[in-house]
Amino acid sequence: MPFARKLFKTLLVLAIAFVLVGLFLPDHARLQRQIEIAAPPERIYAQIADLRAFHAWSPWRQSNQYGGWRFSDPSTGVGARMSWLSQDQSEELGSMQITRTEPPRLVEFRLQFGDKGDGLARFRIEPVEFDQDRTRVTWEFETDFGWDIFSRYVGLFLDRMLGPSYDAGLKALKARVEKS
Repeated sequence: MPFARKLFKTLLVLAIAFVLVGLFLPDHARLQRQIEIAAPPERIYAQIADLRAFHAWSPWRQSNQYGGWRFSDPSTGVGARMSWLSQDQSEELGSMQITRTEPPRLVEFRLQFGDKGDGLARFRIEPVEFDQDRTRVTWEFETDFGWDIFSRYVGLFLDRMLGPSYDAGLKALKARVEKS
């Protein structure tokens, strides 16, 4: 009986510590990656603001965890939407929808990950100062965890979890745009 009591007390202290530490962790996270592309902003914008074109260079397009994708018609402009589906294509696992555009400088998306939360992705497309043949593309992601303590812990690893995918996506975008 003393062992069970000590185990219970230890687990209780750990649970309380987990919650208390979690309350002091950031309630939001932000990720940002950049790349320079040898192309004018208009060519790059066209690859981001059209969800079908976006999907062609997306770092997640060949993921085995999805059964397919569904695109709205039209696939461009505010309100355009892309969803990713379960393996049997019976369930929508998440979606991204264009919420704001400022051609050829900005595209914003609202991302929904089902019960895993949501976020905001943004692409900023800016000519490189003193080099009119180059454009800087910045891909940002922001999410708010609110009072979800577990998500706050996950947020500590967000850059390591998503950063490599963002880097791969920007390199694929660069290759696609500079090739055309």
